[in-house]
Amino acid sequence: MNLKPGLFLLVIFILTACTNAEIVPPAPTQAAIKVFYPPTMQFWADSLANCASNNPQIGLYFFPSYTPSDMTGQDIMLSLGLDAEATDNAYLSQVGWDQLVVIVNVSNPTSQLLKDEIEQIFSGEISTWMEDQTLAIQVWVLPNDDPNTLVFNNTFMAGHPLTSEAHLALDSAAMIEAISQNPGAIGFLPKTILNSGETSQTKDLKIVLLPASLNTELHLPVVTITQTEPKGFLRELLVCLQNTGE
Repeated sequence: MNLKPGLFLLVIFILTACTNAEIVPPAPTQAAIKVFYPPTMQFWADSLANCASNNPQIGLYFFPSYTPSDMTGQDIMLSLGLDAEATDNAYLSQVGWDQLVVIVNVSNPTSQLLKDEIEQIFSGEISTWMEDQTLAIQVWVLPNDDPNTLVFNNTFMAGHPLTSEAHLALDSAAMIEAISQNPGAIGFLPKTILNSGETSQTKDLKIVLLPASLNTELHLPVVTITQTEPKGFLRELLVCLQNTGE
């Protein structure tokens, strides 16, 4: 087969271009990390996601769960407080602080409560608000497995049963919606949820002033739980989260 000179040069050019093509190295393998967290710790999960967004080599997969399973050495569990039973044979890293607060509807005339009064309200001994006897109290609580519930019960309800009239909010969004829509409702949440503006309804809530003596009990360390000491990408993530939570 005879090629014309011009066509022959074109073929040579194409072959040369293919031969000299730059070889692009494969993209680095992404580190897949599962993050388990109680739904009421959404603020901290979002903060962790923001930290990971700065590094394309980290892939986070979030699981709102009270009972994490199948955790590996790269996985993280977010929690409040230092529960020795729940963290047996695990590595704890404190990354910040949160505050458990008692909340009511913004239209509620009540602005402060004593520890005994909260106990009486949540046990059902008091059924109407003292500042407005015509306003019935509607108690809202979080699931028993939620760390905020454990702290609340230990602080206010030790030895006293919860009223059978209590309503269950499955997560912080449900709690916010319930309190914002009922002038007589009362509940509790971590303060970061309110500050983060998770929903527009937070403007319809009011934090109740509690005795200063309770500040220490309700000021809770935010911890991450891993199977081993965090290293590499995992350590970078937790350092970033710690700086966020300061």
